[in-house]
Amino acid sequence: MKLVSMRAAVLRALLLSVLAAAAARADDEGVVVWYAGTHALHPAMAAAFMAAHPKTRVELVQLGGPALTARFTADQERGVQAADVFSSGLTECYPGLRRRGWLADLRGLPHWGGLPAWAKDPRGAYAFFHVIRHCIAVNTDLVPPQRRPRSYAELSEPRWKNQVALVDPDTGGTGLYLARFAAAHRGLGLGWLARLRANGARLFFQSGQLTEAVASGRRAVGLDRDVEVAEARRAGAPIECVFASDGLPLQFTVVAVNSRAPHPKTARLFADWLISAEGSKVVTQAGFLAPRGRRPQAIWPKAWVLDVESLDDAETKAFAGRVSRELKGPSGGR
Repeated sequence: MKLVSMRAAVLRALLLSVLAAAAARADDEGVVVWYAGTHALHPAMAAAFMAAHPKTRVELVQLGGPALTARFTADQERGVQAADVFSSGLTECYPGLRRRGWLADLRGLPHWGGLPAWAKDPRGAYAFFHVIRHCIAVNTDLVPPQRRPRSYAELSEPRWKNQVALVDPDTGGTGLYLARFAAAHRGLGLGWLARLRANGARLFFQSGQLTEAVASGRRAVGLDRDVEVAEARRAGAPIECVFASDGLPLQFTVVAVNSRAPHPKTARLFADWLISAEGSKVVTQAGFLAPRGRRPQAIWPKAWVLDVESLDDAETKAFAGRVSRELKGPSGGR
């Protein structure tokens, strides 16, 4: 037992020395530019990292997932290296970015080994640091508890006519991810999206606009995510999440490092902090979930996660076109 304890102590000491050396090298650069999604957790994480590393500044660029991916791609194609760390909720973009050589190998990060295998790319290009749960957002002033929907399927029923909101899959990763879930779900399918359209569902540009529409009462329910609903509730909005009985789509916020990052040392230090226990603590203290331990499906039997490694750009484009036709009709209009 003493030998095991001594070995553990030595390993901890080595890890601490590696982290201290990395932090000292990163201090020389002094800045990390973080391309990140729009929800409020990201500024909180940037602030927590800067508190832990007071000589380093995080410059945060926030956009919706598809817009963020388009910006990172345009930077790479033009040879403009602005981003150090890239975190989009559009998880299906990462294998393609890796294949183009735009993502650094993170397998040497000190905390890489502490992540469960399901929460990281086996080829080392990306990892998950935040679990997002899709839900049915409900305006609690308009919909009393006994009337609240319990499933996605029932939202195409006449009693929800002209009351449902969802994110346009042409403009938001949230909408496209939900469509992926519907297509894979035996009881829904893309025909369910067509039924939502026929039932008067309204499309919104991105998750923030959808959440505001439900919180303000312009729509009674919306196909949303826990991050946006939690932020609105903290601001006092009459809104809450209902987790549907027919499935729980889980989406992840991803961290990757630009292979041509202008501040490579700080980028790796920050990426490592995001996947560390310290970074995960910021996530959980905000009331959200960090990817630790068992697979989500072992915790929630009806959880669904997109297999991003099975997709490519051509398939994604074709799928988005099919979804758009189901939600907007053959002409693509709303």
